[in-house]
Parts: sequence; C-alpha cells; structure tokens
Amino acid sequence: DAMLESKNVVLLTVMFGFLYFLCATQDVAVDGWGLTLLRKENVGYAATANAVGQSAGFAMALLGYMSLSSYDLVDLAGFMLFWGVLFFLSVFIVLLKHEAPVAPDEEIEDIKAAYLAMYKIIRLPAVGRLLLVLLTCKMCFSVADNVSVPMLQDQGLPKQHLAALSFVATPISIVLPSIVARYTAGPRPLDLFVNCYIPRLVLAVASAGVVFYAPTDWEAGNLVVFYGALLTVGILGTACGTAMFVSHMAFFARIADPSVGGTYMTLVNSVSNFGSAWPAAVVLKLMTWLKGMTPGDPFYVLVAGSAVAGMGWLMVMRGLVERMQAMPLTEWRVDKVDKE
Repeated sequence: DAMLESKNVVLLTVMFGFLYFLCATQDVAVDGWGLTLLRKENVGYAATANAVGQSAGFAMALLGYMSLSSYDLVDLAGFMLFWGVLFFLSVFIVLLKHEAPVAPDEEIEDIKAAYLAMYKIIRLPAVGRLLLVLLTCKMCFSVADNVSVPMLQDQGLPKQHLAALSFVATPISIVLPSIVARYTAGPRPLDLFVNCYIPRLVLAVASAGVVFYAPTDWEAGNLVVFYGALLTVGILGTACGTAMFVSHMAFFARIADPSVGGTYMTLVNSVSNFGSAWPAAVVLKLMTWLKGMTPGDPFYVLVAGSAVAGMGWLMVMRGLVERMQAMPLTEWRVDKVDKE
C-alpha cells in the first residue's frame, strides 16, 4: 500500500517482474507436465484444464478482490498476503509429489541446450507461419477489449456493478472449456477458433454500441435495458474469447514436440500473449493521438477500423490456418531441423 501511495514505479516493476519470472518458470513446468501426463489421444484436454484453471483463478483473485474491497471487507495488502501464503503451500504440496525419472535421451542438459532447442523450433517453417498468425489474430479485438470498460468507468459505471457483471460472466469461462473439449481434442482444433472470429468481431462492434448508449445518470431506475445489453455482450464475448483460447491451446498441445514440450509450449504461448499485448499498447497510443485529430470520439473510429481489418485478416489468413491444421506432425518436430 505504501509503494502504491508513493507511486514507486521502479520498485513495483522490479517486484512484479520477479513475481512474473517465478510464475513463468512454473508455467513452463506445467505445460511440459501436461504433455507427458496425458495420453497422446487426450493431449488436447490439456487446453481445457488450462482454461478452467485460469478462469477459476481469475474469478477468485481479481473479481474476488474487487467485490470484497468495494464493501471494505479486505485491503490489497491483506488480499495479496493471503494468496502469497496459499502460493507457498501449493509449492510445498507439489514438492511432496514423486515422479519417474526422465529418460536420458529426453532430458535437456542445461540452459544453453534449452535455448538451442527454442532456436530450432523457431526455424521450423510451420512454426514461423503459426507465429505470424498469433502475432496478428487478436489486434482486431484490442479496442473493444482494452478501451470499452475504461470508457464506461469514465462515464460513471460503479466499480462494484462492473465486478458483479464480470462475476456473472465468469462461470461461462469455467464451464465452457469442458463443453467445447469435444471439438478441440480432435485433429482440427482451430476450426472453433475460425468459426468464432466473426461473432467476436460483431460483439466488438456491439460493445461500442453499449458504450455509446451508456446512461449519464447511474442512479436512475430505468437501467435494466442497459445492464441487460452490457451483460449479454459480456457473456457472449467471454464465451467467444474462451472458446478461441481453448482452441489455440489445444492446437499448441497437439503440435508440441514432446522432447521439448515445456519449451515448445512456452514459446508459442509467449508469442500468443505478445500478440495480445502489442495491439493494446498501440490502441492506447492511437486513442491519445487521434483525440486531437478527429472531430468525434476516436474510440468509435478505431472500433470501425478494427472490424474492417478483422474481416480482411480472416479473408487472408483463413487459408493459412487451414493449411497448418492439415500439416503432418512431423512438420512441427525439432528433429526436422536437425535433418535439414
């Protein structure tokens, strides 16, 4: 709390950077574990477990804190202390688990070997095409995902109402992965990703409509229609986003080379996360830049432009996605680079 009040950005950056380093290290281990724990025909279900776990954790952490803090039931320091203790307990429980030793020919010798394996993965032509898709596929949703809610808050949407609406939508992201697993555990998991692309673009435009018709008097009694529209767009957006996440995670698990499973999954996941991060930074910069150059609100201009760009992306990239799914698994294996 003291660091936040003093706005000590440098120390906060160092602390959370170290925290994310630890979490990323665990993520590598869990991704590799998922590939080896499940049978080959069930490896697609690793994406389902990943999505359910992340959604449940998100609900308990962010939404839980927003809800409790809005009623002064907990402060940030106490909330983080609780989860820090739970984090240590979970690590201790994992340490008690014993696993079979790794075969000598499957064990990566050192850090240098791990980065060499990553370099070999990047050199694969199939992986290069996948990284291109991951870096560009989410840019069309960035305006709606990163600007809509802050604009509603600027217009006076109460924080506790936003937390309540998000909490209602969260069960969708917990239950849906199990429902769509039948479509993502097979040989063509990205079909679901492609099929959800246009509906998500439509919902991005709909979110702009919700912002446009947001009330000016939040204490008025005739807000049922607005909150109904906000909840509907939020639930459907969560459903599409979760389905697309499970879809590409299942594809990652299907193509990942088991000999470097953790490294493989971490690489494609990192690029996928960067594919969400860089459009957000660009959008926020464009919002600031366009405010002085357009007569209206730049938010609506960017939403319209993103929708058009999204349709263009789908027309250009859909064939590439189809070809990636049709590639034999040997095209994704690291030993293909060694043979070349």
